[in-house]
Amino acid sequence: MKKIHIVDDDSNIVESLEIVLKKEGFSCSSQCDDNNVVENVLKVGADLVILDVIFPEDDSAGFKIARELKKDDRTSKIPILM
Repeated sequence: MKKIHIVDDDSNIVESLEIVLKKEGFSCSSQCDDNNVVENVLKVGADLVILDVIFPEDDSAGFKIARELKKDDRTSKIPILM
């Protein structure tokens, strides 16, 4: 089963995505903040990251997270959907 990690500050979006993705047979994990994303992606063994671009405290947080994921050799090959 493919694992998808969702990172979005809007809990309604996270819940909606999880419902649809689980119905399609994916395993989902999520977080509603931009803290420790690389570690959380590694912890759950994600095959895909769905990432929000804008967080309340930082309009470019999503881009920063994407750069962190691509810079880390352990997560650099994981696709990111923004």
